[in-house]
Amino acid sequence: MLAEPATPVSDGAPTAAGPPPGTPPAAAAIAARSPGLSPREVEVLGLVALGRSNGEIAEELFISRKTASVHVTHILDKLGVSNRVEAAMVAARAGLVPGDGA
Repeated sequence: MLAEPATPVSDGAPTAAGPPPGTPPAAAAIAARSPGLSPREVEVLGLVALGRSNGEIAEELFISRKTASVHVTHILDKLGVSNRVEAAMVAARAGLVPGDGA
C-alpha cells in the first residue's frame, strides 16, 4: 500500500496566496482571468498564438521540447479546443496577442 505524501504536491497552479514566485506579471494577471490555466500555460498560450512551434517555445522558455508539447496539450484540453489555431483565437480574444492595428 502506498503512503500519502507528507506534503501536498503542487502542479504550479495559482493558489489562494497567488501564482508561483517568478511568474511574469502579465501572465499572472491573465491566469487570474483564465480559470484553469497556470501562469506558465498562459505564457505558452501566448507563444502558440504568435505561431511558435514547440521547439521555439522550448528555447524561449528554457524548457525541453517535450515539456512544451505537454503544456500545449494541457492548454488545448483546458480550453476545450482541438488545435493550435483555435487556441490562438482564444488567446487573441483574451488579449494575449497585440493587434496589428488594421
